[in-house]
Amino acid sequence: SLRFRRAPTMAAGGGDPIEGRCVFVTGAGSGIGAAICTHFAGLGAAAVVCADLDFDAAVATARACGQRCASLPLRIDAGCGRSVTEALRMAERWCDDKGGVHVVVCNAGVLVAGGLDAPADAWERAWRVNALQLVHAARACVPAMARRGGGHIAVVASAAGLLSQHGALPYSVTKAAAVAAARWLALTHGGSRSGNVHVCCVCPQAVRTGMTRGADPTRELHAASAIAGRDGLLEPEAVAESLAEALRARRFFALPHASVAEYARRAVEDPDRWLRGMQRLQEAFVDQGLGPPALRMGEAGPGLAATLQRARL
Repeated sequence: SLRFRRAPTMAAGGGDPIEGRCVFVTGAGSGIGAAICTHFAGLGAAAVVCADLDFDAAVATARACGQRCASLPLRIDAGCGRSVTEALRMAERWCDDKGGVHVVVCNAGVLVAGGLDAPADAWERAWRVNALQLVHAARACVPAMARRGGGHIAVVASAAGLLSQHGALPYSVTKAAAVAAARWLALTHGGSRSGNVHVCCVCPQAVRTGMTRGADPTRELHAASAIAGRDGLLEPEAVAESLAEALRARRFFALPHASVAEYARRAVEDPDRWLRGMQRLQEAFVDQGLGPPALRMGEAGPGLAATLQRARL
């Protein structure tokens, strides 16, 4: 049977955003999503809803959380608005007597490599999962959060959404759209008189997940993620910790890689110089046989560290 911890009696918008709260996470079956679920359970969440396209994986994460709090696995297609809406409705009903869903984390994502040659169906899937998922989730949860006095929505975007990513045009564009949608939600619904819904945008570089391993699980990074890994490959738990800190501080950005803030500053203050550095990095990858058209999932190739050093952004 499912058992809840006692929910806090404070106003919905105040107090700790995690302890005693109900949390909903997409892409919860593995990687960053699973880490967020188990980390938040350890921080005292009353209940965690673990939603994933792979229901068996969602069940496994829910069981891991169930040792510390109530948990509910759900199957969700994060690229389908109807599926996102229905999953959140089910989560709201399940959490209704304990204050409803207080934190929604849109974590599910797809990495689509390629440039101008990326096919239309790959673009469509990237748009639906990486960008529109947040819109559908917000449409379903913001009104209820506003009625209760507030809540939190987080989207796990990417540093690619701030800085772009070599070899992954659809991914870069749709993650940038996710950042823009998060910013719009924050300025529109974040005020105390417009919903008090805090929005957090998580922008890591490379994280040790199935996404960065690509087609070959024996490799640390495939080519489209290799540049993002130049500042280190974080564990998913580090991203979960960064998100928890940002929620508690009500910050818009959670940047697990500290270097991303500096890169973003450079890109804004001197965009031409920054672009020249990125172009040198692109040329270095082409020299290694990793640039277009060779840049494909799972083709990290030899000499990567030397390539990154030569670019010297």
